[in-house]
Amino acid sequence: MESINFVVSDRAVQKALILRDECGYGNLVPLRIGIKGGGCAGYEHVLLFENDDQPGDNDIVFNFGDLTVVIDQISATYLDGTELDFIDNGLMGSGFKFVSPTIKSTCGCGKSFSM
Repeated sequence: MESINFVVSDRAVQKALILRDECGYGNLVPLRIGIKGGGCAGYEHVLLFENDDQPGDNDIVFNFGDLTVVIDQISATYLDGTELDFIDNGLMGSGFKFVSPTIKSTCGCGKSFSM
């Protein structure tokens, strides 16, 4: 797979940059996004910064301003057409939200999903 349609909203970019800075990661540390099996609905999204994480030969790399996003090839097949957004609902909670045409349902807490 050469490329996928994956978008990160401006709100999500800004929040990710704030979190990266608060955690003490340097400007060159990418945000790794992926899919793993788990949760009560079958799959979970993965978002993480790792100091020693650099894109590999089988990764797809996106640049959204100062934020570099890295997605592995297997996860990319599930994330095609997805938008990562950040929702701030004040007292009702805040967090990153994946908006994807491949998600059929989510569990009650919204942490896992099925396709």
